[in-house]
Amino acid sequence: MPTLPWQPPTSTQQRSLFWMTLLTVFLGMLTMLPGLFSVNSWFAPLWARTSLLLGLWQLGLAIWIMTIPDWSALRVALWTYALLAAFYGGLFAVVLATPRGQDLPWDLTAVRERAIPWSGGMAFFCLLAAYANGTMMSRWRKQVRKALRAREQSY
Repeated sequence: MPTLPWQPPTSTQQRSLFWMTLLTVFLGMLTMLPGLFSVNSWFAPLWARTSLLLGLWQLGLAIWIMTIPDWSALRVALWTYALLAAFYGGLFAVVLATPRGQDLPWDLTAVRERAIPWSGGMAFFCLLAAYANGTMMSRWRKQVRKALRAREQSY
């Protein structure tokens, strides 16, 4: 099977990549927000350190999307946000299902009331980001496949 030819992004794709990068930076900063309020990150609760790590991962993803403007970078962003949405959705379910007397995982017991809307909202936003990345990725990939078919027919 011939490989898909790399084509530089069109102006519409560049504009979409710009907005996807801004969305990724925004969600990365939003993810890091709770961890940034921990005064000493070394002794911070596990949830704060996890939020910092996930936020840095998203900021790295934003840099990668801008440096490799291709549909495959958007596919990685799609899978990243799908996994993050599943993580936050699972966290939302665990916080809701755990009785009040029991300790929550990731040292979330002290912030139980704030963890419910936070994890639910982040699951929703990550799901929207996964949908947006998937939609743009599939359109871009169709254009590349169309160009490949045209190139094969010209031979």
